[in-house]
Amino acid sequence: MTDSLAFIEIMLAQSTLQQSGYYHGPVDGNLSKSARQALMGFQKDDGLEVTGELDDELLGRLMALRQRGRIPLMIFNELDPKLKSKKCGAMAGLIEEIKRRSIL
Repeated sequence: MTDSLAFIEIMLAQSTLQQSGYYHGPVDGNLSKSARQALMGFQKDDGLEVTGELDDELLGRLMALRQRGRIPLMIFNELDPKLKSKKCGAMAGLIEEIKRRSIL
């Protein structure tokens, strides 16, 4: 996984956790202490091993929430304001790569 793809996956996880009520921090692509705590809360409630790590299984479960229509994909609307100015073709390309891999 490239660093850019990991960055987008963390943002997707943060966004999903935020909309689910687990995370109250910025959607900024950083796996901060509060983001890890949110991951652990979700893992516990979903019956997963509680590690605070964003692995493929956890990301898949988070994205399944979106696929079931419970959480809309509004990631660009939720970006940390500092990142909004960085939206560009490269970011769109990463989103397309994630879609291609059937994560969204």
